[in-house]
Amino acid sequence: MPRRSRPPAPRRSRRSRSAGARHVVDRFAPDAAAAVRDLAGPSGVARNVDVAFGANLPLVDAVVAPNATVATYGSDADPAPRLPFYSLMRRGITIRTVLVFTMPAAALASAVEEVSGLLASGRLTHAVGGTFLLDEVVAAHRAVEYGTHPGRVLLRIDGSPA
Repeated sequence: MPRRSRPPAPRRSRRSRSAGARHVVDRFAPDAAAAVRDLAGPSGVARNVDVAFGANLPLVDAVVAPNATVATYGSDADPAPRLPFYSLMRRGITIRTVLVFTMPAAALASAVEEVSGLLASGRLTHAVGGTFLLDEVVAAHRAVEYGTHPGRVLLRIDGSPA
């Protein structure tokens, strides 16, 4: 089974729109950079938040504005990405890695409060792709690894119903 298969573009687009996205660009499309630049305007993207830094770096480099900030919290597909250093340096691009476990206490508390409020109000929801019992942890891991369950994969550790 191939790892990290991705759902078809129309399904990804529907999920993004149902989550509140105003605009959706398929990052795998050959014209993705042009589509992003059309939305961002002539100066480019000022802030980019990225979960797949290494995989998306060519696209990000093509669309970020001078003095932009790229905040990233993952790079699974390419854990040691090669930077287009001079291209980024000439435009003064800031790359900021983010890890919740290393955030300052005040920033973490603020984030927890904000996300908790959004969850409580129903303005933020999580797509649950599957729920597994603890003794099914291998199947749960495979579901994440192979991308067969879009959304979060949850483990039930107490045997209670979902």
